[in-house]
Amino acid sequence: MRSLRNDENKAKFFDLCLQYKNPGALLRYGMVKYFTYVLLDEGLKNIDWAHSKGNVLATYLLGLLLIFNVDEERKKRGVSLLLSVFHQHAIDEVVQLRGTLRDMIMSLCLKNNIVSESDELVKCDQGHLHAYDNIVDKWDYFA
Repeated sequence: MRSLRNDENKAKFFDLCLQYKNPGALLRYGMVKYFTYVLLDEGLKNIDWAHSKGNVLATYLLGLLLIFNVDEERKKRGVSLLLSVFHQHAIDEVVQLRGTLRDMIMSLCLKNNIVSESDELVKCDQGHLHAYDNIVDKWDYFA
């Protein structure tokens, strides 16, 4: 059984990391805001801060999120961020980033129906409809 004191200490430590703008903490906090609480602007702001502190995982995620934005300038920035990751890192490192992000997203309590809906049908290249019954399948399909 986990002790409440231990959880309180973890929360205090995480808050301290946020206060000092630790890139890993900013990324995690931004992901929780974006994917769990669907506070998209606040989530993006924190992920962007983590990116500006040099967190390559945040850069990759920010690029992915921005390329699906309706605003053309944000899309262009997303493409630019992704290209910077692909130019600076080997493809196996990028694949590792993708896996790490997938695992992090799956560990969050998801409320964002864009990510978590289980009855969504996706049309493949052949025009057939396929059900994706978990987030891993959807992440692999859309990534």
